[in-house]
Amino acid sequence: REDLQYLLHSPPLLSALFNASHPTASACSSTLQTALEHNISLASQLQALETQLVALRETTQQKLLEARALERRWREKEKEMYQALQPFSGVAQCARLQVAAGEAERVGEEMVERFLEGGGEVETWAKAYREVRRVEALRRERGARWGEGRVAGWRN
Repeated sequence: REDLQYLLHSPPLLSALFNASHPTASACSSTLQTALEHNISLASQLQALETQLVALRETTQQKLLEARALERRWREKEKEMYQALQPFSGVAQCARLQVAAGEAERVGEEMVERFLEGGGEVETWAKAYREVRRVEALRRERGARWGEGRVAGWRN
């Protein structure tokens, strides 16, 4: 009885007894050995794939950082582009048109004041004055059209 107790509490002895006396022990052992060798082979393949995966992760991380840097540069360039195009926007051009109409009106008033102060020939002054008023009227008309939305291709 003591021998059996000792045998039950000693796994190496129990395993040796099983392998020595049981009829299916050698078949189970060879199957187990084959599965163990296959697992070892798979583990080595997995380790090789792991090194490839680490390298691919590092490359991907680097590419991601490069892409983000390019995105930042693009946003900066786009901002510069919009700032450079700002003077040509519809709002800016409409404002310039209104300023130019006011400037033409101011020039016309200055011409009247200079003429009334006694300057120049009437015929020459009249031609120049009509031209200034014509330009002013054209600019005012264009500004009015712009305000009504009758300027093709521009939207405010």
